[in-house]
Amino acid sequence: LTAYKVPKATALGYAVVLVLLLAVASVGVYTLSRTAETLNRVLHEQERSIEAALAARGNSDRAVVSFLRYVRTGEERFLREREDRFAATVRQAAELRQTSVTAEMKAGWDEMLRLLRAWDEGARAAIAAKAAGREPEALQILKERVFTVQDQQLPLVRRLVDSERMRAKEVAQSALAASARASQAMLVISGLAIAAGAAIVWGLGRSV
Repeated sequence: LTAYKVPKATALGYAVVLVLLLAVASVGVYTLSRTAETLNRVLHEQERSIEAALAARGNSDRAVVSFLRYVRTGEERFLREREDRFAATVRQAAELRQTSVTAEMKAGWDEMLRLLRAWDEGARAAIAAKAAGREPEALQILKERVFTVQDQQLPLVRRLVDSERMRAKEVAQSALAASARASQAMLVISGLAIAAGAAIVWGLGRSV
């Protein structure tokens, strides 16, 4: 009877250890896959948002350059360039506002759109004064309504990009913390597996 109990106990003990080890492996695979997925998603979103923000800023800068060239030369082709580049800037800013995941980011892009509209209104007023031959008025509008708004746009774009980077950092830290908790769980389960194995060995020793 004792000879029968020993193999049975051995098989049961190995089964318990195997189940615990499978649990450790499952937790590890699941956690690593989720962590990698989260990090990849965050990095992709961050890269896309930053590229879009920089593209919007680039189009805005080119619109400003075209506008200033018109003010200096009076050539109509620069007006068409300004219109096209300004329209691209507004479209990109609106898309960034739509895809923002936090209220802070949405508010920031709302503010950017407001500044863009204010800049456009000032630019159009300066263009009208220039076309009518009122050069002093055009220069006054440039200083008071156009350049002032431009000075507000650059730090706002930088703040929005920095906020996006900070959000990505926070999500990455959260993913790493989850991975650390899973690692602790794996250590606990591994400890239980070792303890179960030791108990089986001890039990077998007493049974023989």
